[in-house]
Amino acid sequence: MKTKMDRRSFIKGAVATSAVAAVGAALAGCSSQESSEESFASTIEWARETEVLVIGFGGGGSVAAVTAAEEGAQVLILEKDPTGEGGGSSRLSGGNFMYTKQGCVEAGVSHLMKIMGNTTSEEAIRAYMEEGEKQLDWMDDHDMAYCLIPVDSTATFVDVEGSEAFQCATICYEDNPINDEGGHVFYEWACKTVADLGIEVVFDAAATRLIQDPVTKEILGVTAVISGEEQNVRAKKAVVLATGGFSANEEMVANYLIPAPMKTVASRYATGDAIKMLHRVGADFWHMNTYNMHKYGFFNPEDEMVRSDITIASDGGAFIFIDQAGKRWVDESTFASGNAGHYSNYAFMTSPDFTQSAVNYGHTPFYCIFDESKRLLNPIYHNTAHGADRPAWTNLDPWSEDNSEEVSKGWIFKADTIPGLVDAINADCSSYGFQIDPAVVENTVTQYNAACAEGVDSEFGRPAHVTFSGAGYGDGADPSFKDRDLNGDSNNLVPIECGPFYAIRLAPVLYTTNGAAKKNGKSQVLDVDGNVIPRLYTAGVDGSITGLVYSIGGQNWGDVLNWGRISGRNAAAEKIAE
Repeated sequence: MKTKMDRRSFIKGAVATSAVAAVGAALAGCSSQESSEESFASTIEWARETEVLVIGFGGGGSVAAVTAAEEGAQVLILEKDPTGEGGGSSRLSGGNFMYTKQGCVEAGVSHLMKIMGNTTSEEAIRAYMEEGEKQLDWMDDHDMAYCLIPVDSTATFVDVEGSEAFQCATICYEDNPINDEGGHVFYEWACKTVADLGIEVVFDAAATRLIQDPVTKEILGVTAVISGEEQNVRAKKAVVLATGGFSANEEMVANYLIPAPMKTVASRYATGDAIKMLHRVGADFWHMNTYNMHKYGFFNPEDEMVRSDITIASDGGAFIFIDQAGKRWVDESTFASGNAGHYSNYAFMTSPDFTQSAVNYGHTPFYCIFDESKRLLNPIYHNTAHGADRPAWTNLDPWSEDNSEEVSKGWIFKADTIPGLVDAINADCSSYGFQIDPAVVENTVTQYNAACAEGVDSEFGRPAHVTFSGAGYGDGADPSFKDRDLNGDSNNLVPIECGPFYAIRLAPVLYTTNGAAKKNGKSQVLDVDGNVIPRLYTAGVDGSITGLVYSIGGQNWGDVLNWGRISGRNAAAEKIAE
């Protein structure tokens, strides 16, 4: 573990900086651009003003704010969350961040240009990789503990040239390097650091519109609804957008992403606010169809929570997935395992069976069917969640060890026969606009059981055996289950035959979207003609460079840390507009 407790001071005298900026503003006062900007700004009724205005107190926003303040700028953060918690989706994550191996910038640029298929500019990728070389020094300088991940490369596609450039570490508590709470550790740091730097954070402040000079196209500030009141907030240097993408906006997800519908484990406030504001000022966009998945999970309408760490496929047993046509379509045990979970959307993108009763996307939502032996084998959801000490609205009740409580709650459907189980499924899926033929499901189960008898899944290649890692059956379970499912050579091809039978609705789970405004290497937003929109920057996933596929361990945190620093530095360096 690497940590450094002596913090270097990057604070540059705010008084001196303000004085220099004031002189610069006075000298520039005769220019037609400044005059126009000043004239238009004077027509706006400003409720508040600052130098650098950051929209969003998540990972990217907090790093941008801290960096701008350390460069001597006055900083104000507007955060949409009305609870006073903040932290965004970053707070809910495990805190794995990328960094560039020293001397490997060129290799990393080459690698990402190949992976992203030219969906992101070389200038932006190079800035990302160069800033990544500074990652560990910055963490040390800011007293943030981390644990290095001891692998040769954390790139997904290690056979593509340049993969050796990418390394990964995990934010952690100094006395506990092995944990899944990095996002919360970071948020604690952010709260303390912005307070130490005197940065004001205004909660219950939803930015709705960028205020743009119609002549110079400069961004002067934002209109925001603050505690129910619409106010105009002036940014005399720049605005940094870091609102966290659009994972929680179901309409935008359905329009931009495949498959749909999906459920999200991201912050409920990640509703695409920046995208909408950027559209209004003429920004151009890239990779709006790219995102980071969190495999698949169960959505409970009662508490509006998504349980994404569904482990039903990890330990084998008697289960299958069926789509809206009542058929299997994939090897259930491996399609969303390991790093493939980041882009397991491809498993949902095979040609669906469009029928008269299933006219929406054919593989989501889908249903897992299993029998009594599988119910008793292990909890199908393990109570592991990114950021253990998360905001109150993400707390989840424990899942029962034998799944019985979830059956009682009606989350898991139960029936004595497969046709009876399909009746329960159809009562549930009617709200999604489709029905499943019981005869088709019976045939699907029969075919799967026949593959189990042969020990070979010739249709989808599901392996016969998996390494069992769970706790296994309790003392009351049938001993034959233990011999078959824990020790057997075919513990992953187990027939569905021990009634009663069960089903649970599942859907692909979205973590973060990576669609963003086009930007240059300074994190300045570009318009549709490739010109800089003055005084406008992005950070976090609002400034993501990820195109086509999420391909690096800690890639989103690279957007948080790298673009947070880049945008903060450059925003602070802008001349004050008087």
